[in-house]
Amino acid sequence: MNTFENIVAPATGVGGAISIIRLSGPDALAIGQSVWQGKTPLSLAHKRKMLLGRVGVDSALAV
Repeated sequence: MNTFENIVAPATGVGGAISIIRLSGPDALAIGQSVWQGKTPLSLAHKRKMLLGRVGVDSALAV
């Protein structure tokens, strides 16, 4: 298993009302922060807390 790569993959089907994208790897937080637009920055959020914000032009939740 390679633990040095970042992985971004859909976790739900495409075209539904809700799309979940899973992001993992050593740079996951930095990548997430680069696209996240929310009241609370991802770096300051408590683990396991759901945040409401935007990713691009779409509404988003971060967990």
